[in-house]
Amino acid sequence: MTLNDVLLSLLEAMDATGETHLVDWDTVQHWPKDALDTLLKAGILTNAKPALSVECLECDNRCFMDVHQLSGSDNKAVRSFIVCDDPEMQGQMGRIEIPLKRLQQWKVTRFQLARVIAGLLGIECKAEDRHGQANIRVGMVKGKNGRRWLSLNKSPLTLEVNDDHHQPLEEVLFFEDGALAIDRMRIDQLIDKAPASTSKKHKPSTDKREAGKRKTEAMYEDWHEEYVKLRRKHPDTVRHSDNWIAKQIAKMDIAQGRDSETVRKNMKQ
Repeated sequence: MTLNDVLLSLLEAMDATGETHLVDWDTVQHWPKDALDTLLKAGILTNAKPALSVECLECDNRCFMDVHQLSGSDNKAVRSFIVCDDPEMQGQMGRIEIPLKRLQQWKVTRFQLARVIAGLLGIECKAEDRHGQANIRVGMVKGKNGRRWLSLNKSPLTLEVNDDHHQPLEEVLFFEDGALAIDRMRIDQLIDKAPASTSKKHKPSTDKREAGKRKTEAMYEDWHEEYVKLRRKHPDTVRHSDNWIAKQIAKMDIAQGRDSETVRKNMKQ
């Protein structure tokens, strides 16, 4: 996995849900060295509130459990632990200590991305992420035909110029020699495209994006079908939780390299 693979996975996650994407400590451990620091420095990720639940690693079920905390005299958490909800296992395990660092989380939002894009293009950021808006205005970009509005569409995640032309964000945002960069040539081409006819609204080709979405939907359908099979085969939800099933699916070819948490979030769709 490269730094650009990590960036692509974050953009794909946001594109799939259209929502803020959280990254937990366990996920970061599979990233290249210094990837987290690089993403934080670039502004792609920012700190989020500590996790309220974590995956228990004490048995094969891999259940997600609520975290309990004990506070010190300054009211800051000094210890965190989980308690197994299987009555037979509680007596054996007792309190399961969870290192505080495992509760760390980071997030990527569309507003963050809009600000990052503005910075890379050297333009004044006009981003305002208002509830219900389909896109976020990044700022004005100067082209051959004058200044035009550049916006970030929320879903699908694309850059848009004056509601006319679109470019998938994943195709222009990348890391080069450890530094975040944007394909300015493609942005300029987008800006300099002739405006669509006012008499008939131009509909840009979305074949590639739609094909990608259909592929993702087909993958989720495969996960759902396998989930139903495994749930019927293992109806005991205590010993064979959804997390356990997700782990099994993640080992299969139909997971297409996705981790078990991604599978768990989408296998019931």
